[in-house]
Amino acid sequence: MMAKSKAIRWLVVLDGILAVTTMATAPANALGGAPIRQADASLPSYQPQPAAPPKGAGYVMPDGTIRIVGFDDMEGMILKLNALFTQSHPGTKFTYVKSNSYGALYSLMWDSTAFAPMALDYQSNLVYTDIVHGPSFAIRVAHASVTPAAKLSPIAVVVNKSSPIDTLSVAQLTSIFTEPVRRPVYSHWGQLGLKGELEAQSIHPCGLPWSDHYPSQDPTFGEYVFTRKLGGGQPVVNYAMFTTYAAVLRNVASDPLAIGLVAANEVTSDVKLVNVTGGDLGEPSRPDAASVQSGRYPLDRYLYLYGRLVSGKPFDPFVKEYMRMVLSKEGQRIIAEDPHGYIPLDTVEVGNDLAKLR
Repeated sequence: MMAKSKAIRWLVVLDGILAVTTMATAPANALGGAPIRQADASLPSYQPQPAAPPKGAGYVMPDGTIRIVGFDDMEGMILKLNALFTQSHPGTKFTYVKSNSYGALYSLMWDSTAFAPMALDYQSNLVYTDIVHGPSFAIRVAHASVTPAAKLSPIAVVVNKSSPIDTLSVAQLTSIFTEPVRRPVYSHWGQLGLKGELEAQSIHPCGLPWSDHYPSQDPTFGEYVFTRKLGGGQPVVNYAMFTTYAAVLRNVASDPLAIGLVAANEVTSDVKLVNVTGGDLGEPSRPDAASVQSGRYPLDRYLYLYGRLVSGKPFDPFVKEYMRMVLSKEGQRIIAEDPHGYIPLDTVEVGNDLAKLR
């Protein structure tokens, strides 16, 4: 039996068993709008070049099969990308081992996977560099999805339906959810400009655990939100943690003073979706497919392919060629057709990541 999700303060260890929600049976998403998922027609076509794994590569199995350990939600697209690669490189054989992003990362560190399909924006630490003898290296594969079938979605900001809050900036979110070094902590709604009865009322921030040390439906949430987007500060002392996004949504729906961070593809009509701006004067946007694909929404996330880059040695030619293919028109067309709804990259994003491979 799954344990009931439970809110606690961040200083206390979460108890109970992780109650993982099933995306396929999630409530209807409240974002609305038709998805925009076509691959950019102006992307460069794939021009195959000869490539083979280097001699002694640890990811090559005894029978010559190339092992890939990756995020389970990326299995379908990687299998189709493998088939595309095999068309121009006959005889190449692949096997895909499903894991989570951290399992893929650890496999990459020990040269047990050709590359690591991940849903994590990872920056190498001392342990990684000591093992690999080089920095982390990745290309983006796709934007996160706004359809309920996917395990990775942009982060949405939600408040109670009675709240007058319509738009917040990333800087304001930083002051609400963390204790930033050079900005004030916003602990009362009046600090966000609200008047009347709400002015003196406390803000009740909530979301998934800020650290992957705690059980969570989305173990990459804390790394992305608190480290990458909100400046690396620790959560405010009254930050309430829940193991699932559904539990965060229930809390916000029942508490007029709550504000929550959730996966965009799980937002329901029981809460109010807040527009977000990248800067204090930026254009407000919401996490719908059009805003995500255009790059307007500031709390978007990406799928990645991480490669094993060793200082002083040439980058693995096989991995480089595979990454080039992923960033081609044909590769991004496969992304656009994936049933999980991940959103292909645009021309600028592809150009920036291709430049990293030169």
